[in-house]
Amino acid sequence: MIKEDLDDLLEKSKAQPVGWGYIDCIIKLDNVAEFVNKLTEMDIRISALTWWCDCTDKKENHDGCPHGMGGPASRFYDGWFSEMPWDYMRCDDFKDKAPYQ
Repeated sequence: MIKEDLDDLLEKSKAQPVGWGYIDCIIKLDNVAEFVNKLTEMDIRISALTWWCDCTDKKENHDGCPHGMGGPASRFYDGWFSEMPWDYMRCDDFKDKAPYQ
């Protein structure tokens, strides 16, 4: 796997790395399945997905999001994403699930 290939896939999928490196990436739900399957083809394994609130259609501040945990502005859309507290969080385990649907 070449870093440029991964960066190209991130750009095409509108997947936004959070923080340093590629540990966490935020991506809209519509793009998840194809993104995960392409990563699998690149021999990059994902252990889990966690869910963030898509606040793209909300106000530019945290008042428009019911979770209000904060998060980054989107590089690809007008708006931002908000981290969800654990009591709202859903985490999908990827064991024995290929391809992802």
